[in-house]
Amino acid sequence: MTSRLGEGSQARNKKAQQLQEKRGRGAGRGFVLLRSPADRQQSMSIVRPRWRRTESSGGSRVLALTASYASWAYVNRDRDARFYLYKNHSWLLDKYYLVGEVLSKGDRLRQVDLEYWRAEKKI
Repeated sequence: MTSRLGEGSQARNKKAQQLQEKRGRGAGRGFVLLRSPADRQQSMSIVRPRWRRTESSGGSRVLALTASYASWAYVNRDRDARFYLYKNHSWLLDKYYLVGEVLSKGDRLRQVDLEYWRAEKKI
């Protein structure tokens, strides 16, 4: 003799299977099939909703964006920082100048920096 709770669980499982087949999803994706209240508790602790999977990466995205903006602002204000990049990481400085030239068509920062460094006899 099955209890009413078991019948409801079986009906939900059958309906979930039908929806999965209709949507073309394989086992393990979409709905979680539940057999008993104990299985339900265990399944809920294992399978995380999609919005919870990306929750931890939100803070790292904000941190990366903040660090990149701080780096850009430092390079944008300090000619010596640009000279350091020129000597040690020229590819990165080239990308910095390229972004400036794309955003502002008349940007001549690259030429101004080169002229300044030549006048100072740094290059």
